[in-house]
Amino acid sequence: MRQGKAEFLERAREFLKVAEMALDSDCHHAAVLCAYAAMFWAAIAALALVGVRREKWTHGGLKDVFRDELVRRRQVYPDRFVLWLSEAYELRCDAHYELITLPVKKVRRLVVHAKEFVETVAEAMKKMKQRRRLLRQRLEELAKVAKRICPEAEISFDLNRVEEIDAWLQVIVPDGKEEEVHDALRPLSEDIHQRDNLWIGLRILERSEVKDFELAGKERG
Repeated sequence: MRQGKAEFLERAREFLKVAEMALDSDCHHAAVLCAYAAMFWAAIAALALVGVRREKWTHGGLKDVFRDELVRRRQVYPDRFVLWLSEAYELRCDAHYELITLPVKKVRRLVVHAKEFVETVAEAMKKMKQRRRLLRQRLEELAKVAKRICPEAEISFDLNRVEEIDAWLQVIVPDGKEEEVHDALRPLSEDIHQRDNLWIGLRILERSEVKDFELAGKERG
């Protein structure tokens, strides 16, 4: 899957819309199929939001990874979302493969659950965009301070979250400037953490260190 998070969520919304239309038309089997599909794609979008992707997802694999990554480990979504995914899949199998009449109450409840599931993921994506915008703003503020202290500094950002670190600011400075730059940036980084709940890791390196790393890499290569 090469699409982005927005495309995954848009697919979820499309299926949710059709599920609601099918329910209004008393097409209960179609409503179940589309409601589950909406949750399936919303779960994929939620995982992509935190950097968890697969080329292809199985139904059981998606549920398990969603549970482990987003409910247990990161605690982003409530436990009931895992239960809803399981119940939706079971009802989806009945709707798809069995010639049975589905309980209308269950179908209606499933569509309600799918709506809450999709809307919750959409809200999480909105908050994440706002958070990343603020994170980039704070990185640029730190970079300006580093440049003011050391105009020769080479600065780069890494916005890929690693464990509790939201982003890294790397500053390469001339030899002898590392301590001055680090001492100026560290309290600012801590203030950002306290004020905005964003943890920016600082990687301040002297040029001689970088050259040593590059030389060691070439020797290993």
